[in-house]
Amino acid sequence: MGETQRPATTNVDLPHEIQRLIFEMAARSHRGAGFNLIQVAHYVYTWVEPILYERIEILGSSVAPSLLQAISVKDRAFLDSNVRALAVSGDVDLKYVKPIFAACSRGIVSFSAWGTTVNPLIYLPFIRSPYLRRLALISGPAVLPAARYRDNAFNIPTEMLTMLTHVVVVSNFAWTSWYDLDRALKLKPTASSAPAATPTTLASFAAFQNLTHFAVAQRYWPYISKIRKVAKKLRYFVILSQSKPLVLRSIVKAVRSLNDRRFVVVNMEHFSDWPQGDSRCVTTFWETVETLVSGGFISDQGDRWP
Repeated sequence: MGETQRPATTNVDLPHEIQRLIFEMAARSHRGAGFNLIQVAHYVYTWVEPILYERIEILGSSVAPSLLQAISVKDRAFLDSNVRALAVSGDVDLKYVKPIFAACSRGIVSFSAWGTTVNPLIYLPFIRSPYLRRLALISGPAVLPAARYRDNAFNIPTEMLTMLTHVVVVSNFAWTSWYDLDRALKLKPTASSAPAATPTTLASFAAFQNLTHFAVAQRYWPYISKIRKVAKKLRYFVILSQSKPLVLRSIVKAVRSLNDRRFVVVNMEHFSDWPQGDSRCVTTFWETVETLVSGGFISDQGDRWP
């Protein structure tokens, strides 16, 4: 007779350090899993709960009151040390988001806003974090006439712009110009004492000096591409295209003529999906862009530099 085979055991006593690593990875990989994991045991709850607060998403006015109730029982130190990304979508009224921003935005590094009937620019004055580095402003097709929107979607507050390294702007709202960019372009690097070198102009020029990643919808890219003249650290300029193949070809041709390998054309059809995963999707987007540029691609459709 052969030896009796011992049954496989499922009781593996892993050290708490390994268990914690597994639970944290699971919570970060799937938000829904995190909410389930906090019910496993109290010690798992203490590991996973801070992760659930790393990324706060306000996906409509209906969820804002319950979210505000949840964060109201947390002390300031907990929120300041754990909340790193905020996202708001669904044209949430300011009266709902202002108290949430006041409680949760002091330590964030990423803010994203989506709007259709509300210009996402309106949220920016209430974001106070000195650590903000990434900003995404996405507006879909406006339901109301464009004349209703007076705010320029590009006019990010100068003091906020100064901190940013990554910016995404997709705007369907009417605008006239980007004031900081226009002022910065008037400043010639060799003429700091020239009449154009006013304190306001100098501040506008300085506001672009931390910017390394910039993405903009195709309708504005010829104007906004001048940003590379003032943003000295800019490494990636993304043209977000939702065009048919023929129009896409013309954009790629125009980019090729610039002979600037920082440019890449990326087809982005469904911005409305982004809020569902905010920081994860935005991070993945920038990782894709960096891979394309380092690989010598002009577009994500296979076009390459010679």
